[in-house]
Amino acid sequence: MGPGSRSGVNMTVGALWGVIAVGWLLTPSGAIANPPPGYFTSPNVCPAPVRPQQAGRGDVTDERTGTHLRLSALPKGAVEVRLTAPEFEFRKSIQPNGDFTLKLAAAQDVAVLIRTGDRLRVTRNGQTAVVRHAEADEAGLEQAQHVLAGSRAMRTFRAIHARLSDATLTSAPGIIVDVTDVQVGVLQGDDGVLERRRARRNGRVVRASLGGGDPCFDQYEQEVVEAWDVYSDCIWENTWYPGGPSVCAFVWTVKVEGSWFKYLRCVAFPWKAE
Repeated sequence: MGPGSRSGVNMTVGALWGVIAVGWLLTPSGAIANPPPGYFTSPNVCPAPVRPQQAGRGDVTDERTGTHLRLSALPKGAVEVRLTAPEFEFRKSIQPNGDFTLKLAAAQDVAVLIRTGDRLRVTRNGQTAVVRHAEADEAGLEQAQHVLAGSRAMRTFRAIHARLSDATLTSAPGIIVDVTDVQVGVLQGDDGVLERRRARRNGRVVRASLGGGDPCFDQYEQEVVEAWDVYSDCIWENTWYPGGPSVCAFVWTVKVEGSWFKYLRCVAFPWKAE
């Protein structure tokens, strides 16, 4: 797409969502829109996934850190991912409609994130913030950052994530741990957490290579690539709005989690019931 062909685009956050994987639908406001004319499209370099490891990879022990990850089935089609390390607990349950509950605990510090529709409730040690992640909710993001300030659980999780091997992060439970690092990074004010993935030299940031002969993976990869394209467009349009880049990154996590969920269903992943 040439430089001039993109000018005059008027895209609200509602348009940004488009068709979200596994039928997820939010109703955002038009709070962030109207990009300045004449901007340029970034190169089509995006986080396209390495093929998730299937058989036997729902229960993983990271060779680098000794951290244990497990994917389990829950009632009504939900799934749960657990990560356990010394003095730390990560537990995330995800519903088919995209709602999730995330618990991070280290010593006496416990943070709980609950997504319901377009609202994310952040609770830690008796304090609560609510963020509307379908619009540029600057006030909500500031409250969330205040609630999570100094959180030992958050620091521990991000430190563990940074040390996990690529083999672990491309396992079925590892993909969700990787996406969650973006979600909590956004809530801590780290707007560059997703952009940094573009610069990585490892296999999790590559150009798309569709048509590999596995229809489940081909669909998964295509949706992840499309999610990055949507993210890139969103960044161009909303960089100038406080809270806009955070919304863009969070939208990416929702779409990628949905694609992951569909992939597991497609390959009939052999997870164990909890």
